[in-house]
Amino acid sequence: MLDYEIKPIDISDLLVRNQIAELASIAFKTKYSQDKILLNTDTSSSVAPTLYLGAFHGKDLIGFTWFMSHDLLYNAKIVNCYQVVWAMVHPKQEGKMIFPCLVNKAKKLLHERGAGFIFAYPSANTYQIMVKLLRFRPEPIVNVNVPAIRLIAGNYFSPWNEDKSFLFKDAYLQNDEQLIKLKKREYGDEIKVVDQDCQNLIWGRIKTRKIGPLNLRYFSVGGLIINDPIRMPDLFYKLIKQQRILLARFLFNRSSRYARLFRKVETAASSFIVFDLNTTTSSKKAYNYMHGIRATI
Repeated sequence: MLDYEIKPIDISDLLVRNQIAELASIAFKTKYSQDKILLNTDTSSSVAPTLYLGAFHGKDLIGFTWFMSHDLLYNAKIVNCYQVVWAMVHPKQEGKMIFPCLVNKAKKLLHERGAGFIFAYPSANTYQIMVKLLRFRPEPIVNVNVPAIRLIAGNYFSPWNEDKSFLFKDAYLQNDEQLIKLKKREYGDEIKVVDQDCQNLIWGRIKTRKIGPLNLRYFSVGGLIINDPIRMPDLFYKLIKQQRILLARFLFNRSSRYARLFRKVETAASSFIVFDLNTTTSSKKAYNYMHGIRATI
């Protein structure tokens, strides 16, 4: 019999946020402020609210996971889905199946809401639990790093011979407008958006990686909106003209149609996993997700 109770919690309550921040600091050995929890957890413009679940032993919070609401687009219709974020369990309570119970509770509650599916980008610690025990279906992530040198970058893009509708048909599209608002709330001016008159758009975050004594600036691409695939290289050239970076890093689901914009992609270390609720997904459908849909970018 479980010695804890799993229930939805309200993070607008300052005391609850402080409990979460305290648990995060213990579980992740990194200090978290209660303000940060508000910044990157709630897609407030979504058609349904984000679900926050806590595991309580009496009044003590011993486990926490949130399920971020996303309004995805599929064949011009909205499909409300949820991303599993933060597998957080107090170290003294490990081994009690707290995280699997949190996810199973969410499956039930979100199915009742009419959600399409749940997805996640699991850590090495949670991948086996979610795939083998919780029956999520995995899909690899691919990436391409494009140098910010025009003469070289042009060789990275594929000639486009398909009808542009190929990019969108039977593909789940992340809601870039929703995501840009969310990321700007947390990262401010680090988020950059570049667009074209043909309604192509690229957005992401300027990041710095330290290698030895050098600080290398690169662009972590959060999302793309491509209405004219032929002009994708021009969009990239506009990006590198506006931003002083060494390269741009594109991360895709392997099924993403956007990967076809590039001559070659490589398998990345991370994975995407999905669990169907009220929508049947399959290998024939594409997930046009990029790095911006993740809780961290």
